[in-house]
Amino acid sequence: MTVEKYDIWRVTHSFKRSGVRERVYHDLCEAYPDGKTVEEIMASTKYDRNMVIGALVGYKDRYRPDDALVALGLVTRIELEYHGRKVTLFNASSDGKDIRSMLRHEQNKSLRARLKKRADHAKKGN
Repeated sequence: MTVEKYDIWRVTHSFKRSGVRERVYHDLCEAYPDGKTVEEIMASTKYDRNMVIGALVGYKDRYRPDDALVALGLVTRIELEYHGRKVTLFNASSDGKDIRSMLRHEQNKSLRARLKKRADHAKKGN
């Protein structure tokens, strides 16, 4: 999957709906190329288990699975066996990491538009 195939609007909308989702995503991007377990994500973000799982794959009615990081393609899920136990790692996908700069550009563009709107409004008021 290439970065061009991402729907930036869908990703930004997903992040606006959940700050937890955005924080978990940025945490995984910081750890890239290494993956993290749910417990490691919990420790670094200070969110509880249900919130982290919801951000990653969805959880009941609170976190929609189609807006989850794995469903958006920003994060990959890796199942491993370690000393006879199954371990699940979550890792920012390579394309998911690349989209981070695009998201920053979109946020800056949105901020510039809001500031311009305020400036225009202030000019009309004077």
